[in-house]
Order: sequence, then structure tokens, then C-alpha cells
Amino acid sequence: LAVVDAPTVSSTGSSSGSSSSGRTRPRPTGPSQTEIDSRYADEVARLQQEELRARLQLATDAEERAEIERDILTSEYEERARAIRRDSDLSAEQKQAQLAILEKLYGVEVAVDEQGTIIATANRSLYAQAVELDRIAQQEREAQTLADERYRNAETALRLEYELADTEADRRDIALQILEAEDRYLKAKLEAIVASEVATEAEKERARIALEGLDATSAGRREGVERSHEGALARYARNSKDIDAQIEEAAVRRIEDLNRTIADAMTNALGIKDPFLSQLIQIFLQNNVFGPLAEALSGQQGGDFGGFFSAIGSLFGGGRASGGYVQGGTLYRVNEGASPGRVEGFVPSGSGQIIPLGQMNMARPQGGASGAITLRIMDGPNFGAYVEAISEDTSIRVVRQAAPALVDASANEAIRRSGRPTL
Repeated sequence: LAVVDAPTVSSTGSSSGSSSSGRTRPRPTGPSQTEIDSRYADEVARLQQEELRARLQLATDAEERAEIERDILTSEYEERARAIRRDSDLSAEQKQAQLAILEKLYGVEVAVDEQGTIIATANRSLYAQAVELDRIAQQEREAQTLADERYRNAETALRLEYELADTEADRRDIALQILEAEDRYLKAKLEAIVASEVATEAEKERARIALEGLDATSAGRREGVERSHEGALARYARNSKDIDAQIEEAAVRRIEDLNRTIADAMTNALGIKDPFLSQLIQIFLQNNVFGPLAEALSGQQGGDFGGFFSAIGSLFGGGRASGGYVQGGTLYRVNEGASPGRVEGFVPSGSGQIIPLGQMNMARPQGGASGAITLRIMDGPNFGAYVEAISEDTSIRVVRQAAPALVDASANEAIRRSGRPTL
């Protein structure tokens, strides 16, 4: 048998075949303390950011919200900067380049104190500018909301005073106050947009245009309020300057009067008693005679109606219940004091004189026969055609006779007004 020598064991317990200096120690397993500290710092940063965002949702003041958002940006920057610095795969130049981009985004200048703590100071970065704009926008909205509420309260109070005012003068003064309050409110609102730090250039330009329009229409809107609350004398004085409108109104009244006159004459001549049929005659005359005539006259410039009145006067002689001269071929009313529908017309074939009943009684010879002389128009076969011929010829004769009479009437009216006494 072969003999194998066993290694001798020293008193220290080590074999003689291996020296104590040649032994290897076991390597530690798991993350290092540095890695643990880094993970801990990252987790704390994320929890802090979560807390800040929760506070941001609860914040209502613009300054408070801006401060919280800046704290969130600072925490995010620190977390990302630590990740870049401990990345062993990046070179120093690459780390510096990434940190420079972070500073542009977050606006944080990095410095390290003696203990190795990162010192961060904020500046005007991209994210910081966005936070500042949000703060300014919220402050502007809050200011405008307060201005809106103040204006609504003031307007409500003024409108209540307006409804309770006793005189037209008081209502006019309050209406002017309402207008002035509205102008101040709109002007302040538009000026705020022009001076805003968050409004776009298009919004500012629209506000400037609106301001110009507000200033340009201020006097006109004030005049409109004063007119809507003017007294009777002021309204009369203003309306008296519109000669054309007054002449047109007078022309309409004359046309309507003539329409009624002819309709009454035709009604009596035809023996019509039904008011509805009388009204139909007026409608017929209005649509076929006086309506077209008024339409033709409405196109005249300056209210040239003097000739119209003269021409109509030559065709329709008016009433002769109290007597007077009559011209052949002209229509007259001889009992215009009668009730509507009972007025009688008279168209003499030649010129003459109407003698009223009172004068006839006085002129009657003593002892002569008593009684009254009554002149009546009887419905003959040619009466309707004659009246229709007069109606059809009205517009032609009016136009022919209008111009000379217009000049005379305008001159006389100017002379009369210039010599009229004033208050």
C-alpha cells in the first residue's frame, strides 16, 4: 500500500499546505450603501412632489399656486440632476450637457456646498415663465370677476332708482348715470385687455378697436338717452324743425279727409245705409285713387305738397252748409254737420251761390209762402260715371297745378315763420 502523507495542522487550525496570507474573503452581495441612499432620496422626492400636487389642487390663491408650482419644479430638477450625476455610463461631458438642458427647462443653477449638498436657486426658465404667466392670468381673471360684480350691483341699484323716479327729469338723470357707468365699465375692461401680459396681440387689437368705437359713439348714445326722456316742449321744438315730416302728415290728413268726403257723397247718392258698404267705398277710393296719388307724391323732394293742396282744393270745394260760392264741376258738401254716412254732396253744372236756410228765411217776402228750399243731388244714370271721371283725373290735374302753387306756399310759409313772435 502506498502511504499518503496527510497535511499537518498547525496550532492555529490551518493546514500546513495553505498559508494564512493566501486566504480570500467572501464578497458582499446586494446593493451598496450609496445605491440605497440614492434610491431613498429619489423616493422621498417623488413623495414630496405628490404632496405638492395635492396641495396645488386645493390652492385657490394665485400667489399660493405659483409658489407650489415652483416648489414642484425645484424637486423635479433635483431628482433628475441626481440621476444624471450617478449614471456611470455617461461621460463627464455628456453629464454636463444634460445638466445644461435641465437648467434651461427648470431655471436652476446648480451649486454644491462643502458637505456636497446641492444648492438650487430659481431663475427665468421656460417652466418658470409658464408658471408666472398662469399666475398673472389667474390674477387678471379674478380682478375682472370683481369688476363685473361691482358693475352689476351698481347697475341694478340705478335701475331700481329709475323705476321709482317720480319725474321725467329724474329718470333722464338716472338714465345718464346708467350710461356713464356702462361706459366706465366697458372702457376699464378693454383697457385691461390692452395692458394684459397674457392676452394675444389679436385680442389686444380688437380691444383697441372697440375702445375707439366706444369713444366715437359716446356723444350719440348720450343724445339718444336725452331724447328718449325729453319733455313735451323740447320734443315739440325738435319736431318743428322737420318741415318735410309735418307737411307729409298734413297731406295725409287732407287725403284722408277727401277720401271720407267723396265716400260720403257716393254713399248718400247711392242710398247706401250699411256702414260696412260705406267702408268698402272708402277702401276702394284709397286703393285706386288716393293711394297711388300719395305714392306719387312721396317721391317728391323736400315735401313739395303746396301744389297738391291747391289742386285738390280746385277739385273739391269743401263744405257749404253755411252757404257760399260754388263753381261748376266742383264737388261740395252741403250738410257736413250731419252724422257719418248722412253727408250729402252737390256738383253744380255751373257756377252759383248756395244760400243757407237761415238767410232764405230772412230773405223770404212777408206774407209769402213758408218753407225751406232744399237742394239735393239725386242718383242719376251719369252720377257714378261723373264721380269716377273726377277721381281718375285727380292725379293728372294735381301734377299740372302743383309747381306754381308750391313756390307761393313755400314763400308765404317762410315769411309767416320769420315774423312769428317767439316766447
